[in-house]
Amino acid sequence: MEYKKGDMPMNIKEIRSQARQAVASASYSPGKLALLHTAAVLLANALALVLSQIAIGYQGSEGLSGMGPAVLLQTAATVAQVLISLLQPFWAAGFLWTAMHLAWNRPVEPRTLLGGFRRWMPLLRLTLIRELLMVALAFLLVSPAMMVFMMTPWAEPLTQTMAALAADPGMTQAALEEAMYSNAMIDAAMPFAVFYLCVLVLIWLPMSYRLRLGEYLVLRGCDRAMVALMLSWQLTKKRWWSLVKLDLSFWWYHLAGILLTAVLYGDSLLPLLGIKADPSALVWISFGLYAAGTLAVSYFGKSPVQTANVLAYRSLEPPLPPPSNC
Repeated sequence: MEYKKGDMPMNIKEIRSQARQAVASASYSPGKLALLHTAAVLLANALALVLSQIAIGYQGSEGLSGMGPAVLLQTAATVAQVLISLLQPFWAAGFLWTAMHLAWNRPVEPRTLLGGFRRWMPLLRLTLIRELLMVALAFLLVSPAMMVFMMTPWAEPLTQTMAALAADPGMTQAALEEAMYSNAMIDAAMPFAVFYLCVLVLIWLPMSYRLRLGEYLVLRGCDRAMVALMLSWQLTKKRWWSLVKLDLSFWWYHLAGILLTAVLYGDSLLPLLGIKADPSALVWISFGLYAAGTLAVSYFGKSPVQTANVLAYRSLEPPLPPPSNC
């Protein structure tokens, strides 16, 4: 089916204004819905963290006698994290479904947050396809990125280290394999890792915006995940930059998310800065600060931002919606 983008221009100021009005006139407090949605994720992650920290405590205090309970607890923590990762796409889609109700002036309630699970199969397929695209892109970019990197001055430490290994006449295969994972080789390869990551982000960022409407279209009734991604690609042609500008208009919300992520990993970042503290206490302090900040940001910003996103997606659609099965 030919599914052309709408002719309505994306007026960011108007979209933000409509989002504020939709949130203000909601039948149930959008801030409370955002708190409930975020708190559920935080509680699940807190449970996994508790299991992991108890396992570490058993292993450290009980010695070999504590290995059995520690392994069981760590396994339970790993299973919990896997379950959280599996359920996260559907739970996130549930808040998008709630924002769609807000944007369309429909009644909302806590049960609306479960809307993502009603479309779990096409959402699962869409998530898998998009992740496979990401993996394929990352794999395909390795060789071109390496070729470009080797022509830059940043490659000199890596080429010198490789040349030194190749020039050593007594280098055996086993010694070469060991040298490839040495600290000197890792330090020499770090500039390429940074360069490759930058290239990957620069290429994937536009692609992610082109595919961004996938969940929205699935929740609108599209049963085929690949078709939803293709429609998203088509609808955002020459328009994806408008979505970037919409995100930039909520700069404080996204900046807060980045800073809070840094806080969450404070137990790993602070030692790199030379700041020493009890590891277990640092983990809980980092998580506590992250949880408090995330709840505050969600209460004030999550509903307006997501509702504005829905209104922006709607402005990219044609006047009539697609068939229920795309």
